[in-house]
Amino acid sequence: MGETEVESFPRAEVGVGLGIETLDLVVELAFHAKVSSLIRIILDVVPMLPLIPGEAVELDEETLGPAFA
Repeated sequence: MGETEVESFPRAEVGVGLGIETLDLVVELAFHAKVSSLIRIILDVVPMLPLIPGEAVELDEETLGPAFA
């Protein structure tokens, strides 16, 4: 029977790798939180802005469609 080789890594190298992966996950989570917060703010503000400055825009049922009727 053939022997299988097992590669061993020093503990410090494994620890650094896990630390980098953890930092990557934390940064990714913070980034997604900021982006989703920004999107939420934009979606809250956009409906309040007039489409044409100085003119009121009226929406009727035909414009909105059956989803909003």
